[in-house]
Amino acid sequence: MSNARLTVKPPAGAMVTYPNNGTSTGFSQYAKLLVGQTDYASFKIHTGSLKRGSYTLRLDLSYGNGTRIPGSVTLVVS
Repeated sequence: MSNARLTVKPPAGAMVTYPNNGTSTGFSQYAKLLVGQTDYASFKIHTGSLKRGSYTLRLDLSYGNGTRIPGSVTLVVS
């Protein structure tokens, strides 16, 4: 897997700043992920005006020559 980029759609009232205020994030350690390797991507969320509760953040992982995989993660504000 190469050229991986992760974008996140936060709920209204929150903001994603990614690393370094970018518009997406890549993998932490490898630019090209080989079979059997593991890695991760991270991002920062400013919860802003969100009230306590659980929120679904939509994820979009793109890699290679445009392959896209949608996903989601739950954000809990307490």
